Amino acid sequence: MAPAAPPTSVKDVAKLLRERKGVTYGSAKLELPEGSQAGSGMADILGNWLEYIRGKDLVRWIEANPGKVDVVLKEKPGRTPDETAGELIRVFISQGYALRTERKYKRPKPGRTRLVKWPRTLILLKDQQWDPEAFYVWRQERPASMWFWISSVAIPLVVVAACLFPLAPWWARISVVYTMMVLLLALLGTMLVRYVLFCAIWVMTGSTFWLFPNMMSDKVGLLEAFMPISSWERTKRMSDQWQARLVSAFVMTGMVWVLAVNGPDAKTLKSEARDAHEGLLHYIESMFNHNQSSITDGKPSNATDASQRNKARAYSGHNQHMYRPGQPPRP
Repeated sequence: MAPAAPPTSVKDVAKLLRERKGVTYGSAKLELPEGSQAGSGMADILGNWLEYIRGKDLVRWIEANPGKVDVVLKEKPGRTPDETAGELIRVFISQGYALRTERKYKRPKPGRTRLVKWPRTLILLKDQQWDPEAFYVWRQERPASMWFWISSVAIPLVVVAACLFPLAPWWARISVVYTMMVLLLALLGTMLVRYVLFCAIWVMTGSTFWLFPNMMSDKVGLLEAFMPISSWERTKRMSDQWQARLVSAFVMTGMVWVLAVNGPDAKTLKSEARDAHEGLLHYIESMFNHNQSSITDGKPSNATDASQRNKARAYSGHNQHMYRPGQPPRP
């Protein structure tokens, strides 16, 4: 693949900063300060979720990528990364690409000792100058990536394939079912591990640890939901919130004890899982046979029925326990 062409305009530089290897960004809701009124051209972005960058992150990116943004700045030898970032932000603001904001809540939430790194609500400032500690929201939409165009084509195809699922051959149906089951179990398992780790670490240390912190957020895309892998917010004192942590420890211990005493044994779980698996296979087989009967104008083929039943037995792995139409269910 040929290397990307160097930026030649302000739009190209803004696009470069928002690429995958660009400046780290967050998403927040933009609001006005109390008692202020929206100016011209602001109504379309106020109250919406916008992407933003921190001034200090822009300085770090310029330090790691020297000379990549100088094409839109006036020539000035010996310019520091902080000065370059300041001039670049002033160009962005003057041409309507960015706005300077600040966090709405200036104090940590109850039970926390530090402000969050990426606030979820930002306030628009009147002073639109450079400050490395400020947040700068992008007024322009993120450029469409290759994955956007791929998904635009793939989603309609998936919808059509889902509509044709009842007409698919047996091997395609069973493959889709098993694939969806694996994905669902992986998702539920990840969520379980996520909450167990959070509760255990919070109860023992008072610190906040999240595996895939953006996993449950509805403000990020599919790939961003699994980035970063983890987040860790240390507490200054382990004695913080000790009452709530102690009560939580008792509650969780009681729940584990109740589940251990009253939960089903391994044999029962295995039997119920086998029954559920056989019932699922029987449902798919009956749906397949129903469609075959409709195609043959209400005259089902005994050979077809027998063939599909044999396939169901082969996939189930429990031939001796397979439920068959016309026979009483297994006790």
